[in-house]
Amino acid sequence: MLVWDEELMMCGGVQDVCFRAVDQGAVPTKMCIRISVNSCRWQASVGQSLDSIATLFGSNYVQVCAQLRF
Repeated sequence: MLVWDEELMMCGGVQDVCFRAVDQGAVPTKMCIRISVNSCRWQASVGQSLDSIATLFGSNYVQVCAQLRF
């Protein structure tokens, strides 16, 4: 089972995520990885459109879309 708290990592941070594998009759194996998420540059509020965000920066939605990274 993996539990991920998206709120903790929404705008950057470092978090360890651990997994435990169990097979019948075998010794459980545990492995942890560290996940690092870069801080965000902008976090949109509920109801904001690309047009309204672009206006805040003296831009337009086409230029904002060109900067998005997924």
